[in-house]
Amino acid sequence: PNPTADFVYVKLNSKSKIEGAEIYDLSGKLVLKTKLESDKIDLRNLPQGVYMIVFKNSDIKPIKIIKKP
Repeated sequence: PNPTADFVYVKLNSKSKIEGAEIYDLSGKLVLKTKLESDKIDLRNLPQGVYMIVFKNSDIKPIKIIKKP
């Protein structure tokens, strides 16, 4: 898991482009849906907790994020 307090930075080694991401809490509830304009996802509006980031690209695996205060 990657702890963060505000932003998650996403960098790909391939030429794939991330179109968007969905953030889910551990109960499976969608809490944020975003398009990636740059290589970062803003998590400042989410409360502290553990989240899964699922990317629109099927070749990118979901990642677990710990949001700190």
